[in-house]
Order: sequence, then C-alpha cells, then structure tokens
Amino acid sequence: MRWFKRLILMLQFMTRIPIPVQIDVEQDDFSKGIIFFPIVGLVVGLFSAAIYYIACYIKQGLFAVCMSVLAQTIITGGFHVDGLGDSFDALFSDKDKEKMLDILKDSRMGANGVLAIVFSILLKVFLLDGLTPPYIYKGIIAAPILGRLGIVMCASISKYARPTDGLGRLFTEGVGTDQLVISSLLTMVMVFYLFNYKAFIFIITILLFSLLISYRVQRKLCGITGDILGMINELSEILFLVLMNILV
Repeated sequence: MRWFKRLILMLQFMTRIPIPVQIDVEQDDFSKGIIFFPIVGLVVGLFSAAIYYIACYIKQGLFAVCMSVLAQTIITGGFHVDGLGDSFDALFSDKDKEKMLDILKDSRMGANGVLAIVFSILLKVFLLDGLTPPYIYKGIIAAPILGRLGIVMCASISKYARPTDGLGRLFTEGVGTDQLVISSLLTMVMVFYLFNYKAFIFIITILLFSLLISYRVQRKLCGITGDILGMINELSEILFLVLMNILV
C-alpha cells in the first residue's frame, strides 16, 4: 500500500483537492511518488474538462474554454503558473547565478514574469479554442498529463541549484531513470487511449523539449529549483497544444 500512500501524497501536495487523510511522510516518498505526476495531471485534466462541459451549457466557445483554463489554475492553486513567472523573471534578468537564484526566491513579480503568465494563459485559451469540439476535451485532459511528464524528465536529469533545502530538492534528489520510465509508461497508457499512435509523437516531443530546457537552465543556474519545474510544466502544456493544432 506504499504506492497508494505516495499517490495520495502527490494529490495533496500538487492540488487543492481536500483529501482528509493523515499520512506519515518520509523524504523519499516525494522522489518515489513523482511517478504519479501524470496521474495527478489526469485528475486535473478531468476536473477541467468537467468544468468545460458544464460551462458549455451557459455559453459555448471561448467562454467555456476560459472556464476550463481557470478551473485548472484553481485546482492547482496556480502552483506551476507562479513558477513560470518567477522563472522568466530570473532567467531573463541578465544577472549572474546568485542574483537569479535570489530573484527566484523573491515573492514579488516583475515585468517578465507577468508577461509570461499572461501570454501562457492566452496561448492555452486560443490553442484550445482552435480545436474542434471532440478534440477540445482530449486537449484539456492530456495537457496536464504531458506537462507533468515534462517535470519528471527535468527532475530525473537535474540537480538542485541551491545549497540549502527547498521545494525543488524534494523532487530532484533520488529521482532517476526508474522514475522517468515508469512515469512515461503511465503517460503512454493514458495518452494512447486518447490519441492512438500520435501519442508517441506527443510524448517523445515533450521529453526532448524538457530535456533541452533542463540543460539550458542548468547551464545558467548549475541546477534547477521548484520554480523551474513549474515553468517546464507550463511550457510543455503549451507545446503539446501547439502540436495538437498541427496534427489533429
């Protein structure tokens, strides 16, 4: 039942779903539980798709899509969106490593971060709105799954950038090839059900994209942080939706 405990832990940690279960947590439960990130993404996607379905009874089209994107942000507490903004503030600050790490810790949001968040939301809305109705549901459900697979890829090949403990350390230390393989297989089962053979294209592209971004960030920061993982998630979701608009 240890796997079930880790699944519940990931849902409690990565979403705002009220799960009234007390869990005795050990540090490796986070690094081992990361294999369930795609399942967390599935839960987020199904919730957002349900909100889209309900919103369509009020007004179809852009309004319903906006409600689904809002629902995704609410159920995650804006967890990854905040990481995207902080990461853009730091990486595009033209500062040295230490200054960038300080910016990542700063709770204030700069111009680069605000622009990144605004445009990421706009891109999600318009990319989803560009899909035909049968595929909108698939896009809403699959995007969070693939976004979180991107996180697993990044965590599996990266080290933590700071000498002190932080959120990112929980999901980098002890994460390696085993977790990436299991997470990829879980993702394949879910995404293949939605897209058949095109699932291979989506998954391989997201893995390669996350790999590239991770190496680029590590060259600047000599590691990653929790905010960087959030950025990887958001960018991976957007890339997937771009591919959907091209391939389906």
